[in-house]
Amino acid sequence: MLGSLWALASPLFSVPDEPAHAIRAVAASRGQILPGERTSKQYSTYVEVPGVFKSASGVPSCYAFKKNATAGCEAPLTGSRKPTPVETNAGLYPPAYYAVAGLPSLPFPSATGVYLMRIWSAALCAALLASALASVWLLPASRLVVAAIAVAVTPMVLFLVGSVNPNGIEIAAAVCFWATLAVLLVRPDDRHLNRLFLRAGVAGTVLGLSRLGSPLWVVLIVGAVLAWAGWERAWTFLRDRRAWLVGAAVGLSSLSTLLWVRHYGTLRYTLGGAPGGTLDENIRLSLGNADTQIDRMIGVFGWLDTRSATFSSYLWLFALGALVLLGLAAAGRRQALVLVGLVVAVVVVPVALEAPRAGTQGFPWQGRYTLPLAVGVPILAALQVDRSSLLSAPLTRRLSAVLLGAFGVGQLYAHVWATRRYTAGVDGAVDWITAGGWNPPLPVWTLFVAFVGALAAAALWLQWTAAQPSERLQADSLSALLRPIDPTLQREPMQVAP
Repeated sequence: MLGSLWALASPLFSVPDEPAHAIRAVAASRGQILPGERTSKQYSTYVEVPGVFKSASGVPSCYAFKKNATAGCEAPLTGSRKPTPVETNAGLYPPAYYAVAGLPSLPFPSATGVYLMRIWSAALCAALLASALASVWLLPASRLVVAAIAVAVTPMVLFLVGSVNPNGIEIAAAVCFWATLAVLLVRPDDRHLNRLFLRAGVAGTVLGLSRLGSPLWVVLIVGAVLAWAGWERAWTFLRDRRAWLVGAAVGLSSLSTLLWVRHYGTLRYTLGGAPGGTLDENIRLSLGNADTQIDRMIGVFGWLDTRSATFSSYLWLFALGALVLLGLAAAGRRQALVLVGLVVAVVVVPVALEAPRAGTQGFPWQGRYTLPLAVGVPILAALQVDRSSLLSAPLTRRLSAVLLGAFGVGQLYAHVWATRRYTAGVDGAVDWITAGGWNPPLPVWTLFVAFVGALAAAALWLQWTAAQPSERLQADSLSALLRPIDPTLQREPMQVAP
């Protein structure tokens, strides 16, 4: 519901590069999987799609990058249904997401089809996020991890989930892969291992097929979780035949993406503005953009022209900081090093990928690209706290409620901020609901009421389900689960009721 409401509250093609992604999806769903003829720009290709999509790029041109221009000036998406050569900048990207996302356009090659593609993408992402929650519910103490998954779903994530953009499903798959892989390393009741292995395999495969850099995130996630769990648990995991089957599926999907990128030279044509200077200068410039990249992980909407409300950013930084500090307090030496290393990697990996090529290709990195790695920070930190005796049950319950409350308030504030930008402009009238500068498919007030209701229901439901003891755990496996990962975490013995 939340993703679909973002899909309806965002004007047509108001998401970065959405026209190119939508055209690629329309073509791929009609069987045009391989790149078509290159244009004179080399990084774009021609595809045969209904002629109506030839005007896609011009729809947002009057308000894109202009934060005070309402979306009421948008051009209509009109044209024939006759197959026509149309240019797209996403023609060299891996095709898996596009072939599935474009299916609603088959009966509806129109603006309606684009909105349906957004909602269909939101449904796919919701399935992956729900699977992440289903995995952590198998833990005897999951209240804080459930809240951490909510923290991982920043307003930027929901904004992307409700759009035609592979970045959304990449992040949702990463959340599921992080959570499920970590739960597998904890080794819950054997009766549920088959389901967890299948869930990890699906999430990892979808992640590996999503975008150009997804194989890198797969490698880093697997390495971080194995290091966090420790050698003994990692060895137990790796001796399981099902782990090798999952590894083969995930590895093949990632390898296919790497081969695609290498064969078609996709990375050679990724542009990011004015070229940089020497390597040292590029590193300094890239590191200097760290605060901007953090903003873009939390929420920068439209064509990077609408930064989320400062209040929303503060809420997310507070929630993430609290989880990281508690995770470090609850961790042994190894887990603390992994957690700190992961935080450092969120900053350093984009610099390492961007700076060497900036001399010719500029600085194309956006914070949302790092989210598949960054979502692991709150998840691992919360797992560490939930599996230790650092916090009492009442304190954990209160902290979880605070985090879920921050999630609800921050999401609502960001949603209002983005909707106001399109109906009245960022600096426009306060009465954005009645401003009338742009009218979404449903009345603005209807979307607002629905969003408030969906957020309240989500926060209350997550708080309630996290409190329910798992009926699937046996008493003997429960006591094993409650043992800390690392001997340095040993405290007083924990009493487990039969």
